[in-house]
Amino acid sequence: MPEVGFASALIGRILFFLLVGMVLCTRGRTRILGYVWLTNVDLFTFSSEPAVAVGVTNVIKILILPLYIIYVEGIGVLLKGSWRVVAALWTGLTLYCAVAVVWSPYPLAGAKMVAYLVSYGVLFLVFLRQWQLGALDRGFVLACLWGGLVLGLLQSYALGDPYGLFDEASFAPRFTSFTSPQSFALSFLILSGMTFLFRKRDFWFLLSLASGSMAIIFSGSRYVFISLVTMCLLGALGQAVRSDGVIKLRAFLDIRVVTATASLLLLVFVIRIVPGNRIQELIGSSEASNVDYERIGTVALRLALYEDAWNRVMNFRPSTVLLGAGTSSAAEIKLDVMPEYNSSNVDANRSLHNEFARAFYEWGAVGLVLLLSVCLLLTWKCARLGWALRPRGVVPFIGPLVGLWLSLSVENILSNAGAPGGTAIAMFLAVVAFLDQSAPQIGWAAYGNVRGRS
Repeated sequence: MPEVGFASALIGRILFFLLVGMVLCTRGRTRILGYVWLTNVDLFTFSSEPAVAVGVTNVIKILILPLYIIYVEGIGVLLKGSWRVVAALWTGLTLYCAVAVVWSPYPLAGAKMVAYLVSYGVLFLVFLRQWQLGALDRGFVLACLWGGLVLGLLQSYALGDPYGLFDEASFAPRFTSFTSPQSFALSFLILSGMTFLFRKRDFWFLLSLASGSMAIIFSGSRYVFISLVTMCLLGALGQAVRSDGVIKLRAFLDIRVVTATASLLLLVFVIRIVPGNRIQELIGSSEASNVDYERIGTVALRLALYEDAWNRVMNFRPSTVLLGAGTSSAAEIKLDVMPEYNSSNVDANRSLHNEFARAFYEWGAVGLVLLLSVCLLLTWKCARLGWALRPRGVVPFIGPLVGLWLSLSVENILSNAGAPGGTAIAMFLAVVAFLDQSAPQIGWAAYGNVRGRS
């Protein structure tokens, strides 16, 4: 991997501390906006020696600042009903993750994993408070989206794009801010969906959607692109379903549905003509329409990781099947498959690109049940809310679900707290909790910003 150059590292540090100052010296929505922008700035290098990473800044961003924000801004109304069950399950998963550090071969990495899970919970409460106060409106969501775009343009085109470069010569540099392209793309998927919370459909709405879609394409994240296509299709379906559940076939001729379909075809065309875009491997380049998915580099790597994990699990003792091999122990799988890493430079929390397999390997049946329970309960709540508020609720509440499940299945999203994707997830789940606890129809109508006030 290429090193982050002097200019990029310097600008990154300046931006980081300016945004930290914005979080510390402002209040309310401005403070929260500063934190969201800050998550786009990771101060580390893509070198083979992660020990040179600025760990203190990661601790500041992932744990210290979220705790500071909740201290000065306060927490929202306590969760009610089944949301308390979600909170209890997440707390249980976090505590068990901490306990499993005891028998982990990577205790320091395990402690970091505990911090990631704590950070997710704290960020959720931070955003819940702001949604309840009405501080997070259409302007805030658009500012989050455009702030990421500006940072992406700066990093990718003004500073040489070290965060988007790969050593695979067949790929063009990926568009991203000062963070990983996968997390960057996921944040745009969620923020684009959240723009549909608000009735206003003006020039900025259309421009933001188009820009967010192009950012996803040029980031090269294949699973986020699949999620984007699915979100568009769900939006079209939502327009065709009446409040009584009957499908209106004539609605598919609605100008919005036609526009969405044309936009999807345009996106596919753009991808097929962009040189070296990674999504070409998924849908086929302009020269070849047939794709052998096992020959896609990252897919082959994931399959090798899963196979090695399976072989190791087959040799687990009954106690290990129940309790797991220890938090962050999946690093051993990465060492088996990728010999260029060793115990001193492997990122133990980003090793097995499947959070369910990782949960079972590291936390056993106990951890897998806790994680699946949280995911299934949240999915049910998002789907129920989106269906109750159809057609407008389909895109913002149901649309991101495919992306969230894919991120759990092919990425290391649990260690993404303090990054753009993880922060956007917390923001999304907080608005779901806010409206769901307000009685969906009442909360949807009563929230002034949802009615279109910018």
